[in-house]
Amino acid sequence: SLANVPLGTNVTSIGAFAFQNSGLASITIPDRVTSIGYEAFQPCASLTAITVNGSNPAYGSVAGVLFNQNQTTLIQYPAAKAGSSYTIPSSVTMITDSAFEGCASLSSITIPESVTSIGGNAFEQCRSLASVIIPGGVTSIGDNVFEDCGSLTNLTIPSSVTSIGSFAFDNCASLTSMVIPSGVTSIGMATFQQCTS
Repeated sequence: SLANVPLGTNVTSIGAFAFQNSGLASITIPDRVTSIGYEAFQPCASLTAITVNGSNPAYGSVAGVLFNQNQTTLIQYPAAKAGSSYTIPSSVTMITDSAFEGCASLSSITIPESVTSIGGNAFEQCRSLASVIIPGGVTSIGDNVFEDCGSLTNLTIPSSVTSIGSFAFDNCASLTSMVIPSGVTSIGMATFQQCTS
């Protein structure tokens, strides 16, 4: 189990799944890191903050949340970050795969209208998340996006959405109803599996 990882100043990349199941609590990313692999911080249930050296040309962090440098892509929200609500900055256009996965204490996430892309598994296992409004520029809901969001009771899908991925709402046991927009032409397998309500 790791509390904090002091990465050396010569480190230039962090590989996919680099800290998987490590118990990592916090990390500081040095200025030379210009590549972070897929789900590098998943699952890190103890992670409270990701800090990026201010001289890093590729990445940045705000209040412990990892972004690309110009804050158009939200890469990782630490699963154990304090607080029950979060407002995504209006500069963000893309939420990457698994960005909020396992953030069990978040009950409210405000997604700005600037967001047009939400990656697969983005909110998986956000078990306290009760209500979500997806912005009007989003065209697809990817695979497993809201899987295991057991408290989700209200979800607004905009008319811009044309596809809903596999397992997108799997095990959303509190979800009682949903309006699927007329423009949706594709719904993946097991999308509403275990939606017992």
